[in-house]
Amino acid sequence: MHNSRNALDWTGTYAGTLPCADCSGIRTTLTLSPAHTYVLKSTYLEVEAADTEYISEGVFEWDDAGTSVELLDLSGGHGLFQVGENRLFALDQSGRRIEGDLAQAYVLEHVGDITPEDVTAAVGFFVDKTWELVALRGVYLEKTQVGDVWLVFQRELQRVYGSVGCNRLTGSWAAGDKAVEQRGQRSSRVTIPLPLQLSPLGTTMMTCPSELMQLEDKSLSALAEVSGVYLDGKELILVDKSGQKVARLKARKLR
Repeated sequence: MHNSRNALDWTGTYAGTLPCADCSGIRTTLTLSPAHTYVLKSTYLEVEAADTEYISEGVFEWDDAGTSVELLDLSGGHGLFQVGENRLFALDQSGRRIEGDLAQAYVLEHVGDITPEDVTAAVGFFVDKTWELVALRGVYLEKTQVGDVWLVFQRELQRVYGSVGCNRLTGSWAAGDKAVEQRGQRSSRVTIPLPLQLSPLGTTMMTCPSELMQLEDKSLSALAEVSGVYLDGKELILVDKSGQKVARLKARKLR
């Protein structure tokens, strides 16, 4: 089924001036990344702190119909937008389009594509964290297996390391244009989802019980097919080149 999420080129930066109840307008810039992260910049016009730019960053989610997005963990401001062709429509709190004479005032227009700086901001949401595998190719692990396989994407050295159940793994990673270049491809813009390239992963050579080794083999097979990444709420989704989910991971809770 075609919808805004899978049929439109929705990534990039949108801008406009949204109505304000107690000021002359809110100059708004919203960047939606292919990793499902956002950066929202707001400036309230003709108020005492008119030159102050407020910046909010987080993860956004699509609705079930694939037509609208919600900016999660946003304190105040417009957090619901319907996604159109090269524009975003700010929605009211019930998720409806604004109608009437002011309808056009609630529109943000597309003003730019994703930049390397936007990619850096997006990967900041998943680097230097421990991610535990919870599902492979749509099949959830047993509760006793969660935590056996985990990954860390290290920002500074662009290194990935972790465990695939029995053995430790190590390698390197790249995202965005750098990932595309490592595949020997050329692209004029960052695609959806965010391109992610993992190097061939090296592992230690220990032997463990057969159930753990089976999980390891399946995990390594899935990681070898990774071509993209995005966040789904609090979880990290790794996909293959066709966009199919090969792994779902959750952030490890601090003990």
